[in-house]
Amino acid sequence: MILNIIKKIVRNVPYSEIIYLNLNRLFNGKIFSYSSIDKKNVSITKFSKKHHHIFFGYYDINPFNIDNTKILAIKTRSDTKKRAEIGFFSLNNPDEFFSISSTKSWCWQQGARLRWFDENNKKLISYNDFRDGKFINVIKNIENVDDERIISAPLYDISSDRKTGLSLNFSRLQRLRPGYGYSNIEDLTLENECPDNDGIYQVNLSSNKSKLIISYSDLLKKFPLNQDQDNIHHYFNHLSFNPSGNKFLFFHLMQHENGRTNRLFVFYLNSKKILLLEDNLTVSHYTWRDDNNILITAVDKKVNKTYYIIYNTEKNSKKVLNHKYLNKDGHPTFLNDKSIIISDTYPDINNNQDLFYYNIEKNKYLKLGSFYKRYKYQGETRCDLHPRISSDSHYISFDSTHQGLRSQYVLKLKI
Repeated sequence: MILNIIKKIVRNVPYSEIIYLNLNRLFNGKIFSYSSIDKKNVSITKFSKKHHHIFFGYYDINPFNIDNTKILAIKTRSDTKKRAEIGFFSLNNPDEFFSISSTKSWCWQQGARLRWFDENNKKLISYNDFRDGKFINVIKNIENVDDERIISAPLYDISSDRKTGLSLNFSRLQRLRPGYGYSNIEDLTLENECPDNDGIYQVNLSSNKSKLIISYSDLLKKFPLNQDQDNIHHYFNHLSFNPSGNKFLFFHLMQHENGRTNRLFVFYLNSKKILLLEDNLTVSHYTWRDDNNILITAVDKKVNKTYYIIYNTEKNSKKVLNHKYLNKDGHPTFLNDKSIIISDTYPDINNNQDLFYYNIEKNKYLKLGSFYKRYKYQGETRCDLHPRISSDSHYISFDSTHQGLRSQYVLKLKI
């Protein structure tokens, strides 16, 4: 109670954040600093524009092109109801933002699901937008901005061969998980707790046709809950293809009066098989290690412990990674060496977020940096680091507010 009051004061009273931060660090014996990096193992570059937020979004998409000469970004003021610019920076010119297009469908946590679209990440990009009263996806040529193709559904993920997309109801997602969906139109399923005509859609990117492959009601029939199902609002989030694109994971979330619970599933595109991987722990974040293994962060709320767990989809088994520092939730991604992950943490008592490197085989942990999160960014507008990895594993992109507004930063790995 007292801590919440203090945080409210810090967010709203001028200069109180600086006073609180210094006092807190003084009592904890730490020198005042907004950020620190391991200069032996990384160097850092800031990508920003004055008076604007520069960011990318979620951690599960690579913003770098294939030769690491460009990095995608979103440029905006501060209102998700207004258009945001879509563009890129040259990696050797962090002050000049090249605007390509704009979008009205974006959010603070996941951006516009912006990504490189062509095989070599050279000239085609994909992002979601809202035009003529409908959500769409745009595939645009950055060398000729008039060259674009419209997909008639917003895309959450795209298979590696760029033939198949996954879509969901972004209005429902925004209503039940603010900051992850889009607020362009009201959720038409508002009164329906468990729709039978809504869910996860498979999109054929060649024919531009969509079909519902998992509905909420069908999933509940196949995998009923061990609880009263009244007054539970169901939704899907975190759709992610495996590397070869023949299956994808998804989270089934349930919003109810006691909070939010969820389950982890995998869907096989060819056989239409649905595999329930986790329904005891609260799954949080994910990354595919290979076609059959997924690294998940999960919380056991009964004992308030967080774990990094590798699930095998063929054996339906799991293995907990044991290390004293892997006890906080984060956003993990594997480097090309599939024994190494890059991940982050949520703010500690000093509101610092850590970025770290962990070698699974050697059980080796390195803190690459620590970055202060401004108190005024809370809830839907919070700014997690969301570390993202370049194709060659030489660079890490992340978003941070430690210098004021959101900016995108790039760490060059020396390890």
